[in-house]
Amino acid sequence: MNLFFGLPIFLGLTVVAQGVLNRRIGSEWGLSAAVLLNAIVFLVVSAALFFSAKFFPDLLPDYLKLQSIDTTKIKWWFAIPGLCGFFLVLGVPWSIQINGASRTFILLIASQIILSLLYERFILEVPMSNLKYLGAFIAAVGAALFALA
Repeated sequence: MNLFFGLPIFLGLTVVAQGVLNRRIGSEWGLSAAVLLNAIVFLVVSAALFFSAKFFPDLLPDYLKLQSIDTTKIKWWFAIPGLCGFFLVLGVPWSIQINGASRTFILLIASQIILSLLYERFILEVPMSNLKYLGAFIAAVGAALFALA
């Protein structure tokens, strides 16, 4: 068993906590204000990480250390991850408000399973076992049954 299974579990918990808490903040301040608050906190924490990597690189593992940044090689698609983050921060609490938390996360997880399976198969060209296909199919059927209930 992979010792790093705890990380995806933690991330799953944070996605639920973020969505539920943003919905609550949004109900008091408006969802636009909740999204802005998230962006400010994200910027502050990201800046702290960046400056830690710049001035105290020995405190961080190699994958968090700065690489050389050539700003002349910025591509248009570098903005896509930030847009994805924005849509998650905006969309998850909105979906929770409309669909409820459990339906939102069941469908979110099922879609992640299916897209990641397709990504690994067709982009990374990872060989897929029948068991993986069966698992993705069961997840999709389970999500559909749950969503329709």
